[in-house]
Amino acid sequence: MDLGYGYKEYLCIVRWLILKSEFLCLVVILTCSFTIALPIKMSWKMLSSTTFSEYYDESKNIWTLEGIFSKPIEKLNGTKVSMTGYVLPLNAKESSYVLSAYPYSSCYFCGGAGPESIVGLEITDLKNIIKTDAVKTFSGILELKKRPKNGFYFTLTNARLEK
Repeated sequence: MDLGYGYKEYLCIVRWLILKSEFLCLVVILTCSFTIALPIKMSWKMLSSTTFSEYYDESKNIWTLEGIFSKPIEKLNGTKVSMTGYVLPLNAKESSYVLSAYPYSSCYFCGGAGPESIVGLEITDLKNIIKTDAVKTFSGILELKKRPKNGFYFTLTNARLEK
């Protein structure tokens, strides 16, 4: 059965147009997925907008602080972010570190800085011990806690050291 001159050429052009559009859709989807996965850059100035109020913790029988987060910080809760700061070890053998806005000598624990100046790090794949006061960038999922029991008001879960 002959469908006429040029029918095969017509089918080739149609197939080429369909494949071209499918390829372009795939490129757009892949580009969007890589763009969405990039962490949002957080600054210490953003965290400094957090205020604290005292409350009595009956379970511990002490007065302690409750974090009151600004709207921009609350919107980032559960999102992938990155932060740069001074690395302070809590227990280097267990890869337990915090990221601080200030070096060891003036951090929250040793100096006069507030709890908004530290971020807990739950590191997933650290291979080497990080030196105290090394300036590093970490990315991870931001977790906010208004009333942390034994942790931090700000924590990066699944934290990874950026290159």
